[in-house]
Amino acid sequence: MPCKNNDAIDALKLLMSIAVVAMHAEVFIGSYWLLILYPWARMCVPLFFMISAYFFFRKHPDGEGVVGFVGRIVRLYVFWFVVTLPFTLIYRKHIWWQDDGCLNCIGRFIRSIFLGGTFGASWYLTALAIGVVLVSWLSRKFSEKTVWSVCLFGFLACAFTSNYWTLLPHDSPIVANFKMLDSWWPRIHNSFPASLIWVCLGRFVARHENQWCLSRKRIIVAVIGGACLLWAEWIGIYLLTKSCSRDIFLFLPPICIAVFLLVNNFHCRIPYAIEMRRASIVIFLVHLVIIAPLRDLGLQGG
Repeated sequence: MPCKNNDAIDALKLLMSIAVVAMHAEVFIGSYWLLILYPWARMCVPLFFMISAYFFFRKHPDGEGVVGFVGRIVRLYVFWFVVTLPFTLIYRKHIWWQDDGCLNCIGRFIRSIFLGGTFGASWYLTALAIGVVLVSWLSRKFSEKTVWSVCLFGFLACAFTSNYWTLLPHDSPIVANFKMLDSWWPRIHNSFPASLIWVCLGRFVARHENQWCLSRKRIIVAVIGGACLLWAEWIGIYLLTKSCSRDIFLFLPPICIAVFLLVNNFHCRIPYAIEMRRASIVIFLVHLVIIAPLRDLGLQGG
């Protein structure tokens, strides 16, 4: 059984946080690196969800520690919300504050907490908390088939709103319904439905890892195969839509599982692993707060 704290995973989290910054800073745009690295950088946020869920369900197989888990996320959320509040008011105030009454503004702010984001990557914290709560509750009340069905539906809905709706005719009833949903719940793929499948996968690995006898060679083959499938899907969507700014792909789950298993099977001591873990949290949560001013100054992009 892997040790409680895996230094390789802490190193991976730091690398992933840097990759997320690179994506949002658009350093790949206008470079051949866009075609090489961009699709695989989309694994980062799903892997963050998987890692957090894995360690939670490994310690609490039945989800009994969910209250403490959510409490820690709430404290983290409040702390960084206060720290980044000046930037948030400058760059996101227009989302909530409009000339339609104070109650509507408060309602939009509350909705952004649970169904979107307030500061930086705050949506990730909310999505992780809600995802773990929902999966824990569903697993206690319903069958595994129901749990997987709900999580898979959320994943497919997010993949559709992130990528595939643009491939349909503009006058399609599905597109019309999507636009109506998007007007009330913009970017649903940056909300808790996007976390469900990854939380469920993290829970699945935590519960069954001791039953698997997978060699490192097989896992590496799975990583290479998953990378090829994800790259092919990304290239196909890019050629059809002429847009590289897409978040969720259908072939993300296979490669994310393989990458997680590969890294989790490395048992090595890495200097400053704890510092890497802490740095990854700070970088991931607040990088958008820094990128927004740089964009205004014309310093963003490659």
